[in-house]
Parts: sequence; structure tokens; C-alpha cells
Amino acid sequence: MKTYNEEDLRLAFKAGVEWGVWNAKDNYFDEPLTENEYIESLNPEPKQQEKIPITYGQIKAVCGWSKFCDVTGSNPYAINEGWNPSDTEIIAITKEQYNKLF
Repeated sequence: MKTYNEEDLRLAFKAGVEWGVWNAKDNYFDEPLTENEYIESLNPEPKQQEKIPITYGQIKAVCGWSKFCDVTGSNPYAINEGWNPSDTEIIAITKEQYNKLF
């Protein structure tokens, strides 16, 4: 079982206050957080990684499809299975993946 510190409890309280404000703004009656909402409010949402657009042509020219699939976890057989991308088709990858490839 996880032990929560003061900061965790403050985040949960803030989430409850914000929930009440949202309800009041949309003309709902103010209601307390449910148990699940309270627990979820203790865990902050993970930050989404920045995505970098690259083209299929860049992938072919710099690293090749096989290495791209190894780094990103993409399907290495996608092209053989009928995916026919143009060289200008844009694929978004994370900054970390970009650094490994280029």
C-alpha cells in the first residue's frame, strides 16, 4: 500500500476544489469526489513527450526502415503487408527516438 505525503494530499484537495468549481460553473450541484476520483487525483498525469515529425523519405535516407522499427517499435513488416507510404508521408516520433535515429 502506498503512503501519501502532505503534497499528495494537497493535490487531492485541490482536485476536489476544482471539481466543485467545474460543477458549479456548469450548473450542477457541488458533489464530493468519489473514491476512485480521489485516488486518481493523487497521481498526476504523465507528461506527454514532444513529438517530432519526420518523413518516410528521411527514414529511408538516414537509417532505413528496419532500424526505425527497432527504435520505435513499429511493425517491420508493414511495407510487405501492403502499406505503401510516399516519401513525403509524415510520421511523428518522440524526441528520444529521434536522437537515437539521427
